Amino acid sequence: MSEPVIAEVAMVASAPVPPPPVVAAPPAALAPAPVLVPPTPIAVAGYATLRTPEMITVPETVALPMAQPAPLPVDQLQPVLELAGLMLVQTEPSKHAEAVARLASEPRPKRTPRERPILPPLEETPLVQVETRPAPRPDA
Repeated sequence: MSEPVIAEVAMVASAPVPPPPVVAAPPAALAPAPVLVPPTPIAVAGYATLRTPEMITVPETVALPMAQPAPLPVDQLQPVLELAGLMLVQTEPSKHAEAVARLASEPRPKRTPRERPILPPLEETPLVQVETRPAPRPDA
């Protein structure tokens, strides 16, 4: 019986194999051109990043002029305030100077530090586990 099996296998192996059908490859979808992204610094705790993109430029700093006080005379300021519904209240310069001098002559109170409360003693007993979830019901 073993001889016919070998003969059949030999016949199957010697049978001509048809070539695989030629299938045209599907047209490749047009992929967008890759965008070249410059490396960006990454903030990682404990490490200093030394790489920076070359395209970053620091703009020139512009020195702004110092702001100058521009006091308005009270006669020009009153109509603006009245239109806004406000009332101008002024302090006499002599009273203001007197109050500033009085505060400067008073001794500053000594700072008293905060008194910390006495903490209760720590418990040395063993810990006890407490269940916080309800126990499952037997009928569920």
